[in-house]
Amino acid sequence: MGGQQVRIIAASQFLIFSLTLMMTLVSKNGSAGSQSNLEFYDWVRHNVETNQYFNTNRLIWSDEIDVFLDRNITHHDPLYLGMTGENDAQNFEYHLRSVLGGAPDDIDITDQSTIFFSACRSHSCDEKGFVWIDSARDRQIFGIVSFFFNSDFFNREGYLVIHTDDYSSFEETPGSFKNRLNDWRKEKKLEPMSIVFLK
Repeated sequence: MGGQQVRIIAASQFLIFSLTLMMTLVSKNGSAGSQSNLEFYDWVRHNVETNQYFNTNRLIWSDEIDVFLDRNITHHDPLYLGMTGENDAQNFEYHLRSVLGGAPDDIDITDQSTIFFSACRSHSCDEKGFVWIDSARDRQIFGIVSFFFNSDFFNREGYLVIHTDDYSSFEETPGSFKNRLNDWRKEKKLEPMSIVFLK
């Protein structure tokens, strides 16, 4: 085997090793060329502390939230939640962006570790959404209030559609989340709803 062939094989092996290492390093908490979850949390805290006008609307139109939602929302099945035509079901992230794009709430940060923000759908404020984050443990729960779920049946009591990769059931979610959810429901005068926990 000639020296040139040896160099080509060595270069190929190095390239394979480099790609394998890069794929190993790409994880939930950071990917090549993008902001990690922890960096996102710090960015939100900084903006809340330094900008009195920084609310959910400012956040939802940022590049930073695009990266964060794309990385952490993994339920991609089409859903009909009454926000599109019946033949135009969209994924969870699409609907969450819709309900976070209207009248905003302030971003709530508790003990520098829990981040909670919410808003309602433009021109249809009964439809709402929220994001709950435990930044100390890097865990997130996303929620949507809707009155339809994969059918044309209108549920006047509403559905609370929840997605998270960090817990396998609503019962498993931590007490700190349930307490914040109950407070939010009282603030918004929401009646008890059917909970849909997306796997």
